[in-house]
Amino acid sequence: MPLQISQKGIKPLLKVQIYIFSLNFGTMKVVIAPDKFKGTLSSDLAGEVICQAINKIAPENVVCKKFAVADGGDGSLAVLQGDMPIATCKAHDAVGRERECRYALAGDYALVESAEVIGLTHLAANELSPLTASSYGLGEVIADAVTRGARRVDIALGGVATCDCGVGMLRAMGVVFRDKNGEPSTSTITAYNDFHFIDTSEITNRYADIEFRVVCDVRNPLLGNNGAAEVYAPQKGASSEDIAKIEAFAEHLTMLVGSHSHKIAGSGAAGGLGWAMIEFLGAEILSGAEHIAEKCGLEEAIAEADLVITGEGRFDNQTEQGKAVSHIRALCNSYSKPCIIYCGDTLLRLPHLYALTDHHTKEEALSNAESLLYSLVCQTIEPYLLK
Repeated sequence: MPLQISQKGIKPLLKVQIYIFSLNFGTMKVVIAPDKFKGTLSSDLAGEVICQAINKIAPENVVCKKFAVADGGDGSLAVLQGDMPIATCKAHDAVGRERECRYALAGDYALVESAEVIGLTHLAANELSPLTASSYGLGEVIADAVTRGARRVDIALGGVATCDCGVGMLRAMGVVFRDKNGEPSTSTITAYNDFHFIDTSEITNRYADIEFRVVCDVRNPLLGNNGAAEVYAPQKGASSEDIAKIEAFAEHLTMLVGSHSHKIAGSGAAGGLGWAMIEFLGAEILSGAEHIAEKCGLEEAIAEADLVITGEGRFDNQTEQGKAVSHIRALCNSYSKPCIIYCGDTLLRLPHLYALTDHHTKEEALSNAESLLYSLVCQTIEPYLLK
């Protein structure tokens, strides 16, 4: 049985845990860089489990270098925080409950993770409400950071429970959505026709000199078959009827602003929050996977490695839409490095891809991910270490 591992004492990246590579001829260098197994293992803990399994199986000449990674979604704050101090403030979750939220703040720079505030992980299954869930709390946190002196704000997008195209966030930051009589409208997705004019005067005055960047985990546009509603709303509890309403709501908003920002890659991120940040905050879109890999020196490590191991909770077609694992695979291809993928679940069949659900039910994989991942690595890794 594997050793018991807990979150306590495991340092987040950018405090990368490094096992110094031996200079002896014949040393095999293994890079371990999994994303989180959502709902079960953090990126750092998944990496530690894989490390322990390799340490049990590996010949003496195998040494490892471990990275915690993310792509802009859940866990990005822990990965990117480094030595930055944490600030807290009161803000509302996606269903309107006030809670204490965390973000990183150092001088005039703030790093906010949207999932920390309005994430799906804060809601029970019976609380999902894609037509009414609001991004208001994210706007509250951004406003708090600016009030405390932030002039450069990075916002990690992904893992949110909302589909409101950032309307809630914008309201918290001062945008007023007005009806045909010029009065403020409190309408949401189900009554979007009440929106006749978007008053941005206050947000322009307050945030004009703030530099916003979006650290994004997907490349989807806002609208269409590959857009926010069609691809991601079902994960947030949306029915087919809900999806149609969300799409119509988003189309109406884009008609009001009259620009083409909804076509930009990443505008569909986080239920349309990407679009709102591009359109109203002038945010620059960054690939979360590339940004984080650059921050932690992952590409350089892969270039020097003999073997790379990555993974995530669910490996599927969406993985190729800008997720961390797809970027790591691309780096491995560019440097001709072998890559193993461990995941919780998958419907795909690829060489060197191993899933917990190959031999266990989803329920077992979710409830016992730590020990099952350890066992899976022990059962499959040895042939790769003997090459």
